[in-house]
Amino acid sequence: MRRGIKRHLLTGIARCSLCGQGMGTRIPKPGGGVRYACVNAPGRKGCGRVTILAGPTEEIVERITAQASRLIDCGSPIETAMTEAQNHQAANRPSRRPGLP
Repeated sequence: MRRGIKRHLLTGIARCSLCGQGMGTRIPKPGGGVRYACVNAPGRKGCGRVTILAGPTEEIVERITAQASRLIDCGSPIETAMTEAQNHQAANRPSRRPGLP
């Protein structure tokens, strides 16, 4: 990261919905918010037609990430059900050798 440049959460991760290229950030005009933008500049293949406000977008991603983290830490209902089903199958599987439990 270059000195004096703030990186934002989704820089290079967010993709343009029209051309699929990675989006960078645009410096806000006075009174405006930071935006992710598809960049159309020399050396960049973006279309330059899509922008989205960074603040609300980052808040949504942070909320989703926090929820996913809680599900992983606590064991999601799906994960718990799959583990129980696997344990049940293993316990009820017939022995391959006759006479052994």
